[in-house]
Amino acid sequence: MKERYKTTKKQQIYWRILQWIFFLVFSFYLYDSLKNEDWKNKLLFAEFNVLPIVLSFLLIFINQGFEFLKWKATVRLLTSENNVTWKAFFAGISTGFMTPNGWGSFIGKLFYFSKRQGLLIIAATFLANVSQFIPTLLFGILATVLLDFYPLSLAILALLILIGIVLIYLFTEQFTPNRWRKYRYVQHFYRINSRLKAIKNPLLVYSTLRFFVFSLQFLLLFYAFEHVQFWDTLLRIWLVFFITSSIPSLWSGKLFLREAAALLVFSGTAIPKPTIVIVCWLIWLFNQI
Repeated sequence: MKERYKTTKKQQIYWRILQWIFFLVFSFYLYDSLKNEDWKNKLLFAEFNVLPIVLSFLLIFINQGFEFLKWKATVRLLTSENNVTWKAFFAGISTGFMTPNGWGSFIGKLFYFSKRQGLLIIAATFLANVSQFIPTLLFGILATVLLDFYPLSLAILALLILIGIVLIYLFTEQFTPNRWRKYRYVQHFYRINSRLKAIKNPLLVYSTLRFFVFSLQFLLLFYAFEHVQFWDTLLRIWLVFFITSSIPSLWSGKLFLREAAALLVFSGTAIPKPTIVIVCWLIWLFNQI
């Protein structure tokens, strides 16, 4: 037991070190990209359109609406009380905001359920995160190919990973060796997975719709400050999502990482760097409210 604890502790330390490395690298890239920019002239005297900003802000409610539907599909396995569903959902938003990548969202939700039910909540939360990653990876690969941003070999590798994730997501039990099924924890896993089967497809549908809403939020903010090409900008937004979702981050909402990734992805366009950063800050702010 002690050895297992030590191994887990080491893994946590290595993971934290990796997060700090990425944070420092992207922070330096962000600083280096912006240090010579004339922010005063580009922002204080810039023209912008208020309507796209307002529309982007209003999409927060649709975004969170799909997130609530994902949670409702999950909690239906445990209770039919709407009061508990709402309270646990908002508690999850609060705790998710205060933790890296929102992984702590299930902590707030656990307060409203028993310890036994908590295992199902944790498993369902993980499943919901995977369902959100699938469309991000899919459309990120599409953007990579169409923009010719990365070598084709990397896109093919990402596609193979995506296929693997989707197959495991949909047919989890088929990938468990038969010889493992005699173990109690594997049997317990099977029982949990059998209950989660019913929500896998709804989670994937809601996650995909939420991905499009988030993309539209981002796109509208670019339209607020610049005259941009629809498809080119949308593909680059998908590529930003792809990069930020594939790299571990210290902070909730991928703060600093998204800005650096966006500067990299939009570097070949006419959009000013300060505009790119402001748009990233706004999208982060809107989705933290």
